[in-house]
Amino acid sequence: MTIRHLYSGRRALIIGVTGQDGGLLASQLLDKGYEVHALVRRTPAHPESRLKAGAGEVDPRVVLHRGDLADLASLVRTVNRAEPGEIYNFGGCGGSAESFDEPEHALETDGLGVLRLLEAIRICGRVATTRYLQVSGPAPFGRPDDAPQSETTAFKPDSPHAVAKACGHWLTRIYRQTYGLHACTVIMFGHESPTGPANGVLRGITLGLAKVVSGEAVAFDVGELLDYRYDVGCAAEYVEAAWLLMQQARAADCVLATGELHSGRELIVRAAEEMGMRLRWEQAGDAVLGVLAEAFGAAAGMEVGRVVVRARAAELPASVQPLQGDGTRAFELLGWQPGRGIDELVRELVAADLARQLALRR
Repeated sequence: MTIRHLYSGRRALIIGVTGQDGGLLASQLLDKGYEVHALVRRTPAHPESRLKAGAGEVDPRVVLHRGDLADLASLVRTVNRAEPGEIYNFGGCGGSAESFDEPEHALETDGLGVLRLLEAIRICGRVATTRYLQVSGPAPFGRPDDAPQSETTAFKPDSPHAVAKACGHWLTRIYRQTYGLHACTVIMFGHESPTGPANGVLRGITLGLAKVVSGEAVAFDVGELLDYRYDVGCAAEYVEAAWLLMQQARAADCVLATGELHSGRELIVRAAEEMGMRLRWEQAGDAVLGVLAEAFGAAAGMEVGRVVVRARAAELPASVQPLQGDGTRAFELLGWQPGRGIDELVRELVAADLARQLALRR
């Protein structure tokens, strides 16, 4: 892929390096020859620099700076010390459901935290020399009226987390318009990897089924996941696209998505077959049961007829549109589109989670 407008800055600061996306970006930037810096919080569990990024440790080549999105002084100090040409903000305080338990923390981190980071760039006099990327998921769309969702779709946030992310998104655009900061926003629809969180839709499925196959769990409860539809892609590809966006001559806003929807039931069937299980579905009162119809491969020896998956039927209002991204602008602006299909992604996650669980049970 040819990049027409390659930015010469080769020192980057990552917020959220211990998460899936930040960890993947750090690895990619190091491979590209960047000097990579990261903002990390000092905690009792990690008083020094041995911090986790997904399933592994932060690469020792990453320069760590202690600070917090809730502390403007630490952000100013970090920006002054790192002197980054690019800043990527993957920071966040969790998902929509969790934010109802700590709404103030959600707004403090994902809303005011973005404001402090943008102010740190301005206070340090780096508006002309630093590029900024604000990352969010599709939460700000809330329950949209139309599908698919693009850069022009109206936000309808329905949780403190979604409100905070919408705030960070709009603050970024305001600093671009007001101060001339090269500030981009990207909305990443579902994207997963073997180092992703266990509460991701697809990762939750592959990990749950791997626990059943390994003998750690008797069955896997998926709640109301069966009939919901999901737009999910490869995290490494989405992170690469975020970097491509930062290399453009003009700052822009992009949605990254596959545009394809897969039901929870479909994803479970695909992952189960990859592990050696063919399922049949049975209704039992209000419950939906995935029963083992055939076992082979890694699942050979499991008892046919046993319940592998437990679920609850969900009543989906016809008026609620699915979260489905429209990646047209990313293709037009970056020449980017997802390269790995759902089958390849399922195979990758199944292989990683099954190997990990079987090794733990030995």
